[in-house]
Order: sequence, then C-alpha cells, then structure tokens
Amino acid sequence: MQRDEVLSVGKPAIGELLLKIQTYKSLADLENGSKMFNAYSIVDDKMLKIREIVMARKEPRKLLVQPCLALKEDKSVELKAFPATTAGMIESFVARFPAEDEELLTLYEADIAAGVAGLE
Repeated sequence: MQRDEVLSVGKPAIGELLLKIQTYKSLADLENGSKMFNAYSIVDDKMLKIREIVMARKEPRKLLVQPCLALKEDKSVELKAFPATTAGMIESFVARFPAEDEELLTLYEADIAAGVAGLE
C-alpha cells in the first residue's frame, strides 16, 4: 500500500464504490448489485494464503474487566476486582450497572410525586 496515495486515489475510489452501492440499493437493482457483490467477494488462492497468515498471527480477544468501588454497610469503600475471564467481565458489568439502583429508583419516585411532566 502506498500511503501517499490514500487521500488522492483511495478516498475517491471508496467514494465511487459507496455511490455505486447506494445507487443499486436505492433503485432496488438486485441483478447489478448482486453481480458487483459477487465480483468483489470471490476468494482466490492468494486471499486464502493471506487468511492463513492472519489466522496464524491472531491474538486472543482482549477482555475489558474493570474493578469497581462499592460502599459497604459501615460507610467504608471496598475495591472489587474481578478475574480476567469472560465470567469476570460479566460480573464486573453487573457490579457497575445493577438491575435495580435504589438511589435512582428513589429519585424517580420523588419525580412522580412532584408531578414531573411525562412521568405521571
């Protein structure tokens, strides 16, 4: 890839491709749209070899596991850490975004009692 031609050649080429796709879609031209799609989606031996290289170098998906702070009964703060696993990622999300938030529910009920528009 020649980086100096990305803006001068690549950007207009992508623009023309997107315009063609949008035109076929807007006109419901299934025949020509399918021909174009099939022409660009042919997988030849060269692409299969490239795929093999990419798959051989593939790294495991990164997991975003965030710790969170929790307020304990005695008003002290506890740092909750979670394992770097799929289950840990879910536990982390549930701990940060509980299904029911008592403080938020209290504010909501106060808004209803005050007659806030749209909440009646």
